[in-house]
Amino acid sequence: MLRELDTASSAYPFELWREDGVLRLLLTRHARIGPTEAKELVRLIAALDPLGEAPVLLELGELVQVGPVAKELLSRLHGEPRRAVALLALDTSDRLQGEFFRRFHRPLFPFRVFADPQEAHRWLAIWARSPGLRMV
Repeated sequence: MLRELDTASSAYPFELWREDGVLRLLLTRHARIGPTEAKELVRLIAALDPLGEAPVLLELGELVQVGPVAKELLSRLHGEPRRAVALLALDTSDRLQGEFFRRFHRPLFPFRVFADPQEAHRWLAIWARSPGLRMV
C-alpha cells in the first residue's frame, strides 16, 4: 500500500512505522537526508525492532535527495545482516539510484530494488517468516 504524505503537515523528512511484521520507511517529498538524518533513521529502526529481524520496505517520495555521506553511513551503520531492505522505486531515476547504491556502496544487508509493490512484499514476506535467512 503506497501512501502520499502531505509534507506541509510534517516537519520530518521521513515516516517510520511497523505494519504486518515489516518496518515501513517513507522518505517524504523533497526530503534531504544527510548524515544526521541517516543516523536518526538507524537509531529509530533499532528502537522499533531491537532484534534486527523485521525487514524494511523503503519508499521514496518525489525528489528525495540522499547525500553521499548519508548513503555510506546507511550502507554500514544499518549493517544488520538479518534485516532485508526492499526499495520500492516506482520511477526509472529511483530504480537507477537504488541499483547504484547496491552496486557501489555494497550494503552489508540484503538489499533489492523493486518496481512492483507486490514483488517487494513477496520478497519481504520471506524475510519476515525466516529471520536470519541470507538470500539476496
